Amino acid sequence: MKINDPSVRSASNYLMPSTRPAPAEPGSDSTRPQRGDSSADELDISPQGRLAGQLNAMGLLGVQPDAQGNIHIEDIRAALQQRTDGFRGKLSRLLREAGVDRSQEATLKTDAAGKVLVANDHPDKTKIEAIFEQHPELANEFRGISATASFLNAADRAAPFHQAYAKDPYAAVAQYSYLFDDHGGPEFQWRITQDAMEAFFVDR
Repeated sequence: MKINDPSVRSASNYLMPSTRPAPAEPGSDSTRPQRGDSSADELDISPQGRLAGQLNAMGLLGVQPDAQGNIHIEDIRAALQQRTDGFRGKLSRLLREAGVDRSQEATLKTDAAGKVLVANDHPDKTKIEAIFEQHPELANEFRGISATASFLNAADRAAPFHQAYAKDPYAAVAQYSYLFDDHGGPEFQWRITQDAMEAFFVDR
């Protein structure tokens, strides 16, 4: 199965309420949800909700739900760390075998179709991209790591919003309105240097 991480690149959208709260009519409190009203404050999903289950079913998260069927964020983090360590070792070996110059930093990302590309100007750009073309399982691993890391990043960014929303939906939407932007949130990238390889996020 090919994992196309753009399908979950907007993970933050799944961690928001299903709709923005509607503004109250002037002079009326009838349309304003009451604080602590569970029906008014109901969220579409939580960071351990529908999207996590979907990603896990796709084999991206690599975790087992607990007895109640819940998927815990910390278990996802631990599984991602293990997968990332394995990916780092494989890629390091293939870069060495291909004679890639690591004295200059290379940055990896995926395009809209999920293809792994070198995002910056590197002298061995063609060699690096060829590694992923010739090893589709490695490209699949990269897309999976990207999707899971993006999900965790979205969950971390949404956590304060969820807490505020439970207390006052209207104030929360006003305070965290940037989370509703359609740009999809920060973009996952992968940095390769002489001595290290690491994931990071950049604003779009």
